[in-house]
This record gives sequence, C-alpha cells and structure tokens, in this order.
Amino acid sequence: MSRRRFTALTAALTLCFLVWQALWALTTRPFGTPDEPMHVNSIIRVASTGEWPEPGEAYLDKSIFRASHQSGLLQAGWQDFGHSHKTSTRLGAPALYASVPVAPHRQREPLGSTHPVVTDQSHDQMTQHPALYYRLAGGALAAAGGLDWPWDRQLQFLRLFSVLLTAPLVPCTIYTVRRMGASRSGALLSSTLLYALPQVMFVTGAASNDSLAIGAGALVMAGVASAMFGRGGWMTVCVTGAALGLSLWTKGTTIPLGLVVGLAFLLNPKLGWRRGITRGVSAGLLGLILGGWPWIHNFLLYGRFQPSGGSRPANATPGTDVPHLVNGSAQRFLSTFWGDFGGDNVVSLALQVVGTAVLVGIFVLAFTRQSGIRLRLANFLCYPVAVLGVLMAGAWETFRATGAVTGMQGRYLYPGLVGIVAALAAAWVGRPAVETDRVVLLRRCCVGVAVPLLIAVHAWHRQAINTYPLVETGIVRINQSRWAEVLGVGQGRIAVLLVAGFIALIGVIAVCAVATRYSVRIEAAQIEARPHSERVFG
Repeated sequence: MSRRRFTALTAALTLCFLVWQALWALTTRPFGTPDEPMHVNSIIRVASTGEWPEPGEAYLDKSIFRASHQSGLLQAGWQDFGHSHKTSTRLGAPALYASVPVAPHRQREPLGSTHPVVTDQSHDQMTQHPALYYRLAGGALAAAGGLDWPWDRQLQFLRLFSVLLTAPLVPCTIYTVRRMGASRSGALLSSTLLYALPQVMFVTGAASNDSLAIGAGALVMAGVASAMFGRGGWMTVCVTGAALGLSLWTKGTTIPLGLVVGLAFLLNPKLGWRRGITRGVSAGLLGLILGGWPWIHNFLLYGRFQPSGGSRPANATPGTDVPHLVNGSAQRFLSTFWGDFGGDNVVSLALQVVGTAVLVGIFVLAFTRQSGIRLRLANFLCYPVAVLGVLMAGAWETFRATGAVTGMQGRYLYPGLVGIVAALAAAWVGRPAVETDRVVLLRRCCVGVAVPLLIAVHAWHRQAINTYPLVETGIVRINQSRWAEVLGVGQGRIAVLLVAGFIALIGVIAVCAVATRYSVRIEAAQIEARPHSERVFG
C-alpha cells in the first residue's frame, strides 16, 4: 500500500468515526450525559462574562434549570440534578422520559449567565478543572454568534465542537499501531476496535472536557509510541512534551500520563539508560512547564492538586461498610467503562463481566505473543492502572468522610484509549508466520472489523429506542417524531442524520475491505520473504 493511499484511508476512517460520534451526540437526550448541565453552565459563563470562580464558589444559572425542565430531563418542580430527580429512559419507570412533554423549539430561550441559584445543591463543580476546554468551547460559541441562539442549538453546537476535539483519536491509533511494527493494512484495521466501546461514543458526543482530555491523550500516546519504537530524538521529546502539557490543561486524571511519557524513552532499546533517562525527564519537564501551572497553583493555594468544587452534605456520616464500597465501586466503574448511557440505560452486568474477561484475555495473549516488546506494551497499560489506583484512593477517602461511593468512572481511562487499543492490536495484527495462510488472515480481518461494528450498531440502537421508544404497535422502534421534537428540527433532518450515520459505517467497511485486500494479496508474500525472527512486532 502506498503512503498516499494509506494517508487517504486514514483520513476516511477519521471522518467516518467523527460522523458516527456526531450521530450519538444528536441522539442522546439534552443534558443527559455525565455532568453536562454543569459543563454547559461553565462554558456559557466564560463566554458571557469571562469569569472563572474559585473551586466551590461557582453555581448553576437559572437558565440551566429552565432548559433542563423544557428538555424533559428534570421532573417538574426539582431544582437540582440528583439522580432521583431526573426522568428515566428505562421502560416502566414512573417518570419515563419518552412521556414527559418538551417545550416547542420556538419557546426555547438562550442560556445566560446572570441569575445564579446559590444553594448547596446548585454548585457548579467544574471550576475544580483547568479552564482551557471551557474557554475554547465558549470562544467557539461566541465566534459563531451562538450566544443568542436557543438553548437546543447552543447545546448541539457545543456537542459537535466537542466531537471535533477528539479528531486525533483514529489517526493516533493508526500511527501508534503502525509504529509498533504492524503493516499499514493492519494499522488501519486496528482502528475499528474503537467502535467496540460504546461508552466512548456517548462520552465524546457530550459537551464535556472529557473530549479535550481524550484528544490530547491520544496525541500523548502517539508520542509515547514514537519514543518507544522510533529513534527517540529531541524532536520526539519536544512533540511528546508539548502534547503532555496540553493534556495537563484538561483534567486531573491526565496527570499519570507524565509517568508513561517518562518511561517511554527509558524503554527504547536504541537510546540506552543514560539517554533514555535524560530525554524522558526532559519530556516530562517540558510537559510540566507547559501544563503544570493549574496543579501547582491548586497545591500552593488549597494544599491539594484538585480541590472539590462542590459542598459536603451536612448530614454526611463516615462510611464503614467496606464490602459495600468495593461492590459499588466495581459496578460503577465497569458500567461507565463499557456503557452507561444515562437515565438507567446501562449495559447489563453480565455483558460487562464478559467484556472485561475478553479484554484481559486479549491482553494476556498479546503479552504471550509479543515477548520482545512486553515492557513497552506494559507501558501502554501503565496509564489505566495508575488512574485506577488514584480513583480507588479518592473513592476510599470520600467514603471514609461521607459514606458515599463516588468517583469510580471508567471513562477516566479514555485519555489512554490509544494505548489500550494498541495493546489489544498486538494480539491481532502482529502474528508470526501463520499470517501466510490467506484464509486465516482473511477470517481474522473480517471478524476484527465485523464484531466492533455490530457492537456499535447494537449499542446505538438500544440508546435510541430507550430514549425515543415507539411502543404503540407492540414492537419497540425509534419514535422519529419524538426525536425531531426533542432536537427542535423537522423529521426530514432526522432521516438525513440516520443516513449519514450509516453511510459512515459503510465507509468503514469499504476502507477495511481495501485494507484487507492488501493484507491478503500482498502482505502474505512479504511476510513469507522475511526471516522468521522479524515476523512479529518490533
């Protein structure tokens, strides 16, 4: 495969992924993603006033509550976003979202930042994060003239803007797997693994700083791959350090990326210990200089890197039931890693456990088959392990103080998603001489593409029919009329949206078919011509 065609196919896969994310962004009910009312509130405040209050001193605006009631998210009369006060997407729930009236588009007013609701339940905790995402999103909305748009158009714009921030995800995945030694065809095919995690679409299709964290994290992981498998030169040090600095301006869960960056140069066998340490420390220091200020500021001012942006309940009592903490944390973490789409629409526990077991099995297979690069593969997984440890420590601290089980969010691993996919791909596209069997190669390519896409379609369809069910006929289907009413558009645009989403999937299949053709007809002969010792990654 030529470099030009490889680049074109990478761009096509990136565009298809962005379109699929956009479909998710316009399917999910307004303000129905994790903490989205608070994220949007901070964006509007920054865009309108430029203010960024200290942690714990920011509050939700009345317009956020008004829009949340008009969208059907909150039950009538409630002025906070507690779980029990939201409508549900679970069929049979007392306050079913599908049956709650929503305001017509013409009655939807712009979100403002003039009348904050100052109560213990109306804290906007997002000022505990760096302000970069909110200033970027607010600036984009203001530049587009969107401060006077109805709230539905403002939210849709912010969601699509957030989708664009994750554009590095697919090309960085392809680059990373290619750097590991996979063929161009294998690198292209490996990017379809992203579709096997439906929660990624749900999170990246939200107005949330997670999108910038995921996009910046993808750039860091691509730099890490270059540092471990390339020459590890000073240009790599500068680029990787700059990407690390950008990621540090997003949220606290990106801080462990610094450890991954430092180890990457140390694990490059071409550099040796002395140069590896020097360049790893240099990249880390550059990242700290460019992006460490928010965390240094917090530590000097508040005595901790990320102070709480909310208030502790007045009647909080220390937690003592450790099994309850363990069970609740595990369930919450798994559901928010695989698929928790809000409103009680969660992937079943059985599927979560099976998916986790399969994931671990593939990692073990990768480490077994790629004996020459095990430490470098382990570095890709160093980030999720470190983040999990930080989350567990934070959950334990909160539990001891309040008795609440909080903070265990699987989506916090997504800034390291490129590394996770690369470690999975090591078990898939880097196999030894058996690749010369064209039938085996073709079957593996088909399964590797078909399974993630089937998971993606099933998850999106479940999300859509739970949010906009049509149950009058006895067969649960998507109520396009309700969907159009919620979005504030005509039904014709819903049809266009559906067509665009499924054209994107067809595009993925077409690109993978081209890549598979090269794998089957060309790579088998190339692998056969190599010495046996070179028929693996690295």
